[in-house]
Amino acid sequence: MQSKLLIIALILMLAMSVGCGSIAYRQHSNGPVLPYGGTLLILYWSLISLNPIILIDLPFSFAADTILLPRDIVLLYRGKR
Repeated sequence: MQSKLLIIALILMLAMSVGCGSIAYRQHSNGPVLPYGGTLLILYWSLISLNPIILIDLPFSFAADTILLPRDIVLLYRGKR
């Protein structure tokens, strides 16, 4: 029983340490914000770090990128950040 709780606690700690790729992408982007940039960032991070735990954030980044898609398209069209 204690080992299950320990495993669950470790998984939750790892999941909470990931953060949101969409927010990180928008805060640290120097050029124009690309549509679904946060989702691409999560995929990139998981490939270079070989850490599949990062993929826990993928559905959340995808949802945030979908919500922000109209804003990103307008900013990309206007040539702004």
